[in-house]
Amino acid sequence: MTPQQQSAILAVVQELQIAVRQQKRKQQKEAIRQLVAMRAQMGAQWQAIANIALQIGELSLAREAIDCLVETGGDTSLAQYHKALLLEQCGDLDEAYALLRTLPRDTPNPVTNAYRRGVTALYLGKAEEARSEFEGATRLQPRMGVAWLMLATSVDLGSETEVADRIVAAGREMDQAEPAERAQTPH
Repeated sequence: MTPQQQSAILAVVQELQIAVRQQKRKQQKEAIRQLVAMRAQMGAQWQAIANIALQIGELSLAREAIDCLVETGGDTSLAQYHKALLLEQCGDLDEAYALLRTLPRDTPNPVTNAYRRGVTALYLGKAEEARSEFEGATRLQPRMGVAWLMLATSVDLGSETEVADRIVAAGREMDQAEPAERAQTPH
């Protein structure tokens, strides 16, 4: 990358920072559009840029930004995981689900992977798969309150008393968990 290219990218990043601080949606959109067009080598910062685009309602621009993360980040499993999260947030559940299923189970870690697969499966009406994933997450991290909550939403607790009993028992254990673990959503 030439010094002129670096300078141009830096100038656009500064414009984006100012636009974000001043909550100027149109300028945020334009700065992100320019960075995407430049295919700026910004590494993990593309994830934050994609999230800004998502926050201002620019879903296709958010997708383009997350694609830059994948392209410039070497197409790693972690970059693909972040892309799947963004796709889910954009409402592209089928695509997010398909992408999550291609990733290694330890990306970004086994607990978060199982939880996220479960959430996406549940959103798509795949209750049995969701249940299996949430049970896996709770086995791996018994004090993960949000996984227990999602497990509770994926089964009929009235007819599955064994699962209901496990959830109640886990709730008692939550009193000893760190506050952040009680209902933290992994990303």
